[in-house]
Amino acid sequence: MMTNRMHMMTRPFLSTRTSALQRSSSGSATRSFYHVVDDRVSVRPSSSNATSSAKTKDNSKGNNNNQVNYDQTKFWKRNKDTGRYQRPIFVAATKQHVGKTTVSLALMSGLQKRFDKVGFIKPVGQQHVDVTSDNLNQNIRVDKDVCLVRERFHLNHIDYEHMSPVIIPRGYTKKFIDGDISEEQQVQDVEHAFENISKHSDVVLAEGTGHCAVGSIVNVNNAKVASLVGADMVLVANGGLGTYLQ
Repeated sequence: MMTNRMHMMTRPFLSTRTSALQRSSSGSATRSFYHVVDDRVSVRPSSSNATSSAKTKDNSKGNNNNQVNYDQTKFWKRNKDTGRYQRPIFVAATKQHVGKTTVSLALMSGLQKRFDKVGFIKPVGQQHVDVTSDNLNQNIRVDKDVCLVRERFHLNHIDYEHMSPVIIPRGYTKKFIDGDISEEQQVQDVEHAFENISKHSDVVLAEGTGHCAVGSIVNVNNAKVASLVGADMVLVANGGLGTYLQ
């Protein structure tokens, strides 16, 4: 009997230095490099395109075709000596219950051996618990995985306040459709949380929620959040014969 295997498909963990040619709008080739430095993966955009490459356009706000530029570098950590950027690492999965939290725990353990301060955030959560926020001096709701990671790895440099910005409990979708919750407010909450976690950390690990479609109905699925902050993706998929990934 063949047992299922868990595969991780990830861009950031490269064993050698690679280069990629990117075509600019004028047709000329510009070069960017991915580096592995002291077992840390970082990104150095080409100097002439460092600003432009850090901005994306999001056209998903209804049918008004408004274009909003996001400066992703505010969520990255820049090494003052080398000028290189460390992007957030985002763990997502093709379906539920295939090992996102297990992979996140393993990555957190490894990252703490390489960085002094590792931040953790679950931008969108579903199953929540009540915890006490030291910053707010009151009880708040956070995703249960946030509580697990913070307590297990003693992440005392960051507070629960910013580790679980969007919670989707029962009835949340109805409130979104009724207009009680706006997409803009959700995006602002996610951005604000990432900025605060990144400010107090050397690298940020983010865990996605559910499968690919979770959060889509309220426009905060894993793909959108990862794109919003310019994160590198670790995709967890279940193995086995006969799946579409085979």
